[in-house]
Amino acid sequence: MAGASRSATGKGARQARRIALPLFLLGFVFLFGLFAARAIPALPVLTEPDISDVPMSRLFTRADLLTHRAGTAIETGSAEWRFMVRMRALRDAELAARKSLALRPIGSEAWNARAYAALKSGRVSDAGRYTLNALNDGPFSSRFAPTRFSLGLRFWDSLSEQQKQRHYALIRNAIYYEPEAFLGGILPAEELVAHARKAIGDDSQLTGKLDRRLFHMGLTPTGAKK
Repeated sequence: MAGASRSATGKGARQARRIALPLFLLGFVFLFGLFAARAIPALPVLTEPDISDVPMSRLFTRADLLTHRAGTAIETGSAEWRFMVRMRALRDAELAARKSLALRPIGSEAWNARAYAALKSGRVSDAGRYTLNALNDGPFSSRFAPTRFSLGLRFWDSLSEQQKQRHYALIRNAIYYEPEAFLGGILPAEELVAHARKAIGDDSQLTGKLDRRLFHMGLTPTGAKK
C-alpha cells in the first residue's frame, strides 16, 4: 500500500513538472511581449505619430540637443530687456555649447553660440577666437546664420584670405536662398549690406534679390532706414 502511494506521488510530481515547464515558458513569453510592446514605439502604419509624445532626446543626439538649447538660450537672452536675466541666458547658452563641444568637438553652431555669448558678455577676445573656430567648421543651419554672418564680419580683420572668401561664398548663398537670414544679424544693416555688395560683385541676379529684400524691409539700397 505504501509502495503504491509512493508510486502515485512520484507520478503526480512528474506530471506537475511536465505542466510547470510549459506554464513557466508561457509566462516568460507573455512578460517579454508585454515589456517589448511598451519599449517599441507604435508603428506609424497602425497609429498616427504624435511628435509631442517623443522626448527631445530621442529626436536629437545629445550634442545636437545641447546645441539646440544653446540657441534657445541665445534667442531668449536677445529678446530680454532685464540685464540679469539676459546675462543668465547667455551663461546658459555658453554652458550648453561647451557641453556639446565636449561630446563633439567639431560643431560650427556650438562654437557660434559660444562666440555670440562671449561677445554679448564683453569678452571680445574670446568671441573672436570662438568665431574663427565656427568659421572653420560646418555645416550650419539657417537658425544660426544671422549671428554667424555678423560675427564673421565683426572680426573680419582677423580672418585669413581663405576664410574671407569662404565667408563671402556663404553670404552669396544666403542672399540667393534666404536673404532675410543674412540681414537679421547683430551688426548694423548698413555694414552688412556693404559686405554683401562686395560679396555679390557683378551678379545681377543676387543684386536683384538683395534689393527686393531691402525694399520689403523698408531699407534703402545701402541698408539705411527710409
